Amino acid sequence: MHIRLVIIILVLSFLSCSKIDKGNLILNEQKSDSALYHYNLARDKTNSINKRYESINKAFRLVKKGKNDTLVLKILFRKNSIHSRLKQFDSLRYFNEVLFNLANSNNNDRYLGQHYYLKGYYFNIIKKIPDSAFYYYNQSKSYFTKINDSSQVGRRLLTMALIQQNSGDYFGSKETITESLQYLLPYKDVKYIASAYSVLATNHRKLFNFDGSKKYYIKAIQTASSREDKLKFTNNLATAYISNKEYSKAIKKLIEINNDTLYISKPIQKARVIDNLAYARWLKNKNDIEFELQTALKIRLKNNDKRGQIASYTHLCEYFLEKNQEKAKLWIKKALVVSKEIKNPKGELDALKLFMRIEPNNVNLKNRFIKLRDSIYKLELQVKTQFAKIKYDDKLKQEKILKLDNENAEKESEILKQRNQKTFYFFGIIVLLIVIGFLAYFFKQRNKRSKQETKIKLVEKAYEVETQISKTIHDDLGNNVFQVMMQFKNNPSDPIIPKKLNEIYNKTRDISREYSGFDVEGEYNKQLYSMLTSFTSDQTKLVLRNFDNVNWQKMSKAVKITLYQVLQELMINMKKHSEAKFVGITFIQQSNKLSIQYSDNGIGASKKRMLHKNGLQNTEKRIRAINGTIIFDPENENGFKAKIQILS
Repeated sequence: MHIRLVIIILVLSFLSCSKIDKGNLILNEQKSDSALYHYNLARDKTNSINKRYESINKAFRLVKKGKNDTLVLKILFRKNSIHSRLKQFDSLRYFNEVLFNLANSNNNDRYLGQHYYLKGYYFNIIKKIPDSAFYYYNQSKSYFTKINDSSQVGRRLLTMALIQQNSGDYFGSKETITESLQYLLPYKDVKYIASAYSVLATNHRKLFNFDGSKKYYIKAIQTASSREDKLKFTNNLATAYISNKEYSKAIKKLIEINNDTLYISKPIQKARVIDNLAYARWLKNKNDIEFELQTALKIRLKNNDKRGQIASYTHLCEYFLEKNQEKAKLWIKKALVVSKEIKNPKGELDALKLFMRIEPNNVNLKNRFIKLRDSIYKLELQVKTQFAKIKYDDKLKQEKILKLDNENAEKESEILKQRNQKTFYFFGIIVLLIVIGFLAYFFKQRNKRSKQETKIKLVEKAYEVETQISKTIHDDLGNNVFQVMMQFKNNPSDPIIPKKLNEIYNKTRDISREYSGFDVEGEYNKQLYSMLTSFTSDQTKLVLRNFDNVNWQKMSKAVKITLYQVLQELMINMKKHSEAKFVGITFIQQSNKLSIQYSDNGIGASKKRMLHKNGLQNTEKRIRAINGTIIFDPENENGFKAKIQILS
């Protein structure tokens, strides 16, 4: 009773645990679904950035204790992107390391690539350390290369080319952006392809290849899918026209942009168009453009566009350079201040170049210009070298990985080859065993059939012998007995009756001797010798050669019986038909083969007549039954020969 109670309690406990586990599973699935729901809200760019931030945090709280690592990685990457948009850089650094640890523990190359992309972004946009940014973007590119994500590889290369361009490495940037265009996908990356053409065009402009610059700006405009991007690249094309002193073309393009409400609605872009349009007009006709330049400057000051302010100050300086050098000096000093403030050595260098035109004898300006120029040149050379080293080291690393992959592939191929060989040998052995088994079965069956055929032949032979005995008794004895009976009936005292009876007796003895059996297990050689010599008389001599040298014990029972019967048939044939005076039989034993040569000096027989004799036909059948051979060599009027070969 107690045992039953314990069993019932255990079963109930198990069922309740199962229900709890099932409930936990359903709860986890609901959490996962809820996390996915909030993740999708965070991805939706139609929502405000604050709404997206709230959604991604909810998604992260719901999933971080779960086991859906792929969803956690997605949420972490989206969370980092939103932290970046909100300029929450400490959170970006922290959660990016969380992303790295999880991706690394799962060997997830995609999110390792995303981790290094965010790290590159941090050093590029926030810390403004170009070589570190370039390094991490390159790391990101390598991971996306591993998973064959062509689009992401092309985007990383585009960003790397921009870093090189901003660092003055225009040749290196051209090489990188050309590589980027090989990876970007036309059906997916139209925006990035257009940007790549724009970067390539800027590189050509910086290298004073204005035709190449115009060509690629036009390609960027033609490729861009958004109206805003087309206007931006058109503005860039106008600057290329200005650099190439094609002022009319530049003015035409800038007027087109200035009339577009979409582009002008953005203050920084509006100021840029106003400034460039005024500057192009002044370069063409030396018009009064102070109002337009001041208008652009006010917009830039209001929107804290430092780089734009440097451009405005520089253009105002150039405008007043020949009119009022004091005003020109005032504007160029402002350009120098802002350049130093935002750590823009190139802007400072351009400002110093203009300043020296105002004060050509100012030694301090010249010394600062030379020092800054050398510093910029040294820095650019250092950065170029660093960029080249990063790319070269990465190339060596990839080649090493590729070499290792090839070696591993060769090893795997060799292992597979050996495995295939083993499999081939194994199946070969199986096939061989099957063939051997089949052959063994085949020969066994053939031997069985052969034995069966031999038995059939023996039965047929026994029937033939019985038939022959019956015929012999009927033909040779029956008629003689009938004659004697008739003579005895007619004349019991007829003196010929005893003579006839004696003949009948002799014939009966011959038949008995011809068809009598013998003991093959006993002294076979003596029985065989007795049989052969029984056919001799004073008129017929028999010579046996090497008879005693034959190993009769080694022979099988079937061979002994057959040999006995065949030799007996030959002797009977000699006695009845050949009238021979001399018979010779030679025995030759070699290994497991026995040859017997028979010859007599009787009257012989033609082959045709010989083959019609039942006795000699029987000898051939008997010999073939034991896989032996017998060859007859009849010679008319010159005797008879036969050669027998059997396996003993």
